[in-house]
Amino acid sequence: MYYDERLIDGIWMWRGTPDGEWEPMDSRKLHNKINDLEIQLGAISDHLFNCHESFRNRQHGGVAEQKLRHGVEEVLQRPYDG
Repeated sequence: MYYDERLIDGIWMWRGTPDGEWEPMDSRKLHNKINDLEIQLGAISDHLFNCHESFRNRQHGGVAEQKLRHGVEEVLQRPYDG
């Protein structure tokens, strides 16, 4: 199964085959995309909050800095077509 999505000229588009035509997402697909992004944002926010708490409490010293750096690098490596 193939699925690809991309922001093209400010419109979220999708296609079901590698050489298929791009089609605008319908409201259901956009709703699902928003839900997925909200879940990802929540996980990222929780991770950064936990790292911040580790820094603030100085419980883990250099480990907290490494965890924060790893979390930020992981987020930055995720594809974004916007």
